[in-house]
Amino acid sequence: MPDDFSPAATSWISPSQGWVLGFVPCEDGSCAEVLHTTTGGSSWAALQAPGLHPSEFGNSPQLQATQSRWVTTLVATNTEDTVISTTGGESWRPVDVPADKVGDLAATTDGIYLTAHATEGEQVVTTLWRTPNTRSAWEPVEGVAAEVPGQLGSVMSDIAVVPSGVRLVGTSAFDAPTHAWSSPDGAELEEIKAPCGDLATQFFGLADDEHQFALCSQNPGRGAMDKELFRSSDGVTFESVGTLPPRTGITSDFAVANGDTVAIGATGGGAGIVHMTFDGGQTWETPLFAADTGPVLDLSFQDQDHGVLLTGYPGLGTSVIYRTSDGGHTWEPLDL
Repeated sequence: MPDDFSPAATSWISPSQGWVLGFVPCEDGSCAEVLHTTTGGSSWAALQAPGLHPSEFGNSPQLQATQSRWVTTLVATNTEDTVISTTGGESWRPVDVPADKVGDLAATTDGIYLTAHATEGEQVVTTLWRTPNTRSAWEPVEGVAAEVPGQLGSVMSDIAVVPSGVRLVGTSAFDAPTHAWSSPDGAELEEIKAPCGDLATQFFGLADDEHQFALCSQNPGRGAMDKELFRSSDGVTFESVGTLPPRTGITSDFAVANGDTVAIGATGGGAGIVHMTFDGGQTWETPLFAADTGPVLDLSFQDQDHGVLLTGYPGLGTSVIYRTSDGGHTWEPLDL
């Protein structure tokens, strides 16, 4: 591993195989490196550097990995500059989409998706783009476009997928309309009534087509905000389920392991926090409170038992990768 490597984003396609993007000191200040493991993190190999630097605006970088037949494809972004490798990290080239900011990345068995935010006057326009897994040929996805008033930094988006395709896409922004699109059958995405109100941030997570979840968070205060879990069996109508999650922490990510196990990533008081339910939202507990780190990001489950997350600020040297092998009941730091 490179000296002084600070992890900044991670993506895993199985419990044993994953990638971590991080930053190291360089002549230009700080440069991105990518590490790869096929042993669940017991050993790592450095790949070709993707040529990225930290975001000029302090945005969190993202990394998305996918495999299709014999091709391993990686997409990395600092949200302003985005690159792709269809050679498993041996070489990289720029992604050409009309985006002032990349909002989210996701992958299915046959495609990679990203949400693009672009400023047009006093409006921010959000669109969805797709490329096949095996090459860089990005095209807009029809039917997904939203225009809201506001600043670029206030708009966020989320893509939820199952292996066969995109199921839910959403955008939210401070004091602006919230939008959502659904594809219950994996075909065309159509706009639906967003499960979250206009003052809420909106995250989606899928266990399967019959267990589609939305997390709505609002009323932020000092290290805390209201959170409410919604569930849908058709991807169109969402209903509140269970009891309210803990208010502690500003929501930063969301993931679903199965129809009963749901995880909320958050931060408060400088800590990385994970709230979890193991009974579909009826009760909640907090299995991770990582002091002196930062927001929980890249929260995901590779199967019902194995999950991963990143918490902290790479620029401050507080970032740590955590993994679980018992379905989220316990989380342990991963050595890099």
